[in-house]
Amino acid sequence: MIAETSVQREMYYSKELYSIGKGIPTCNFTITPGSVDEYLSLGRMIVSLITGNLVQASSTIMHTDIGVLPLLSSLIAVNSHYLAILDPDVADLMPLLTPVTEIWAYNAALSFAEYGSCKNNPSLPILGRLQTAPDNADASFLQFSWNAASQPFLLEKGKQLFIAWVHQFNPPLYTALNVTGEGVGRARVPQFMKGSFVMAGITTEMVEDLDALSLATLAGPVVLNL
Repeated sequence: MIAETSVQREMYYSKELYSIGKGIPTCNFTITPGSVDEYLSLGRMIVSLITGNLVQASSTIMHTDIGVLPLLSSLIAVNSHYLAILDPDVADLMPLLTPVTEIWAYNAALSFAEYGSCKNNPSLPILGRLQTAPDNADASFLQFSWNAASQPFLLEKGKQLFIAWVHQFNPPLYTALNVTGEGVGRARVPQFMKGSFVMAGITTEMVEDLDALSLATLAGPVVLNL
């Protein structure tokens, strides 16, 4: 059923997007989930990421190019249907819908791409990689790791680092990133974000606008299904 829905979705995309552009080379992606549960979790994450970018695009262009809104709305509806199939036990899909800016969506996708396989890169900033791991000392925290020697972090050296949490349609929420070593630290996860699709990144600026946050991100984003 999942495979059939995936084919239907790709056929729908091909038909709807044909008039916008064709012949654009894609990247090669390496995605190797090990079990059915991992496959479903990864599927939910990827579809949520795509849907979130469509939602953000809709809000961005609604005042400038209203003619594209019907297309974006239909794509969002198709993705929502796909999310419902990937997680039939979820009665409310809202926790899985989080707006994702173009910069964050691009960098999240790059984490799955084979190095050098993207032939036509958009003129968007490439952010530092951010990784997470469970905090064995306290389940309410997450461990983060990044490249502290990269230029963005060297330029902001000495400043307080924050984890920016983007969740549904709320303004970004910030918690202090406690640095515990070279390029490693831990931050508390906001309690109400449990069970939701969340994006997180490192920044030194606490801004309310998602586009401004994307430009102020030092590393990330990381996609979390809490």
